[in-house]
Amino acid sequence: MPDKTIEYTVHDYDPLNKAINENIRIKRTRSVWGYTKSIALFLVALGIFLVLASYAYSLYKKNYAFNNGSDTFSEKIEKTVDGEEVVYFSDVTRFDTSYKDGYSISTGYEWETVNDLRYGKKHKSDWCYISKNSATFYFNRASDQDEQLRILGLTKAEANKKYKEYCTNQ
Repeated sequence: MPDKTIEYTVHDYDPLNKAINENIRIKRTRSVWGYTKSIALFLVALGIFLVLASYAYSLYKKNYAFNNGSDTFSEKIEKTVDGEEVVYFSDVTRFDTSYKDGYSISTGYEWETVNDLRYGKKHKSDWCYISKNSATFYFNRASDQDEQLRILGLTKAEANKKYKEYCTNQ
């Protein structure tokens, strides 16, 4: 039998394998950097959220005073805080104001303490007055206020008819 020679060709795939391995390494690197960027972005967002949450909590816990410019206080109470004498008042007065025809109609309410106002207890007294410039006419006051009405340019009947309805305690 004749000797048969088997011929074969050997192909060198090393460059192709290196290129495939390099592509895999690059994709793996890209995914690691992607995960790293995602984690960094998450940590930044978490940090911002925690700062905002702590600020909101500090606002929530802050002790707000009820004196916003339209409230007045009477009974004086003194305390010493950090070596300084602090004065505050316990009676509270709140004003509601309406405006009509250039006049301001104000209603005042007075409570014994700030907590009475805060917890919705009935006020101990109330009053209403109309004013313009420096003149003030109090509704339901027994004293003579003719001069105030003259400055306001109103009669008592006019004031009661046109403006008393704007008093919020009526």
